[in-house]
Amino acid sequence: MTHGSLESLRLSYRPERVRLLLVGESPPDGGMFFYRANSLLYSATYDAFARVYEPNWPTGHEFLGFFQSLGCYLDDLCLHPVNDLVWSERMDARRLAVQCLADRIRSYAPEAITSVMYEIQCHVWRAASLAGMERAVAASLPFPMGRNVHTYRDELEGLLRRLIDQGVLLSNPCG
Repeated sequence: MTHGSLESLRLSYRPERVRLLLVGESPPDGGMFFYRANSLLYSATYDAFARVYEPNWPTGHEFLGFFQSLGCYLDDLCLHPVNDLVWSERMDARRLAVQCLADRIRSYAPEAITSVMYEIQCHVWRAASLAGMERAVAASLPFPMGRNVHTYRDELEGLLRRLIDQGVLLSNPCG
């Protein structure tokens, strides 16, 4: 898929009202993408939501529609893949993407913002601050790869339960 088609797919799942904004580093290079329901991030996110909402929730685009109906949205700091760049170029891409992310955060006006990769949290927090949304910063999660899959899933589950308790997310959106 081209960058434009990935962004079109992402935008097709943008909720009318963003309650929880998850921010990853970038779409991965190589064809996997959260909104194609074929990435590590998708699988671990699905597992955390299934623990909170419905253990037998359908996967794929049905889950993505549910994710959207809750007001959840996944955006990325960098809109082009950076995972295959050399380290210095990757750091530059992250730094240069902050203002663009800040503009998007301002337009979303989310109630909660969560960084999905410890290494980008300072960039996400900076973007939230530039957008005037620093009070929405809720958490930073590890990227769900290797041993971090369990940590990501557990911490996202805890965050979801906390956001339900705070009234940010619905506890039973279908009922």
